[in-house]
Amino acid sequence: MNLLEVGVTRRDGNRVTVASPNLAPTDFEMRDPGGSAASKLVIGLRPQVMQVVEAGQGRMPARVAIVEHLGDETVVSARLVDGTSVLLAMSGDAALASGHAIGIDFDPARALVFLPSGPRIETFAPVPAEPLSGPAT
Repeated sequence: MNLLEVGVTRRDGNRVTVASPNLAPTDFEMRDPGGSAASKLVIGLRPQVMQVVEAGQGRMPARVAIVEHLGDETVVSARLVDGTSVLLAMSGDAALASGHAIGIDFDPARALVFLPSGPRIETFAPVPAEPLSGPAT
């Protein structure tokens, strides 16, 4: 699982907006009011729930580091803006190469939200966010 540390940038009742240098602002509706009071959270993303999109699109700008073609699946290691590595798993034979600027997107309803101390926070379906601009360097 890819774990991304994020800060809470806005609160409105149980809805919180999280963001980081790696992640465009994304809203989550917290079922647990304790989760909406935290100033930092951790977003968990399984490699299979993230998709590669065009550079400049999606929630996370990145640069491809390694591409492993495994027959019916391709595993991509990418570096986010701050150098954090993430793994993506895609079906088929993805036409990507090391060094390509990409965007990474995901369905926020499939993201997991945790307190930094470890406990998972239950969420409702989140609201879509605007993408970050620019590829990773």
